[in-house]
Amino acid sequence: MLVQNSSVHYWIENGAPRDKLVLGMGTYGRGVTLDNPKENGIYAPGNAPLRAGPYTREKGFWGYNEVNLRLETRKKFD
Repeated sequence: MLVQNSSVHYWIENGAPRDKLVLGMGTYGRGVTLDNPKENGIYAPGNAPLRAGPYTREKGFWGYNEVNLRLETRKKFD
């Protein structure tokens, strides 16, 4: 299986010093509320944004800490 990491190779091949490159990964979640929770497969309709989390307080977006809190406690954010 070939794993591609072309972005890092691009920078190195074009002269960027390896010790100055930082590879980051988004640790947040975006989501919607399903129209019908029983219909939850691929392409299931969901038109309302996910409820706001307790820290970011932004609908449709949860920070890493909010995702972890939800998974650890199974708490539903109101």
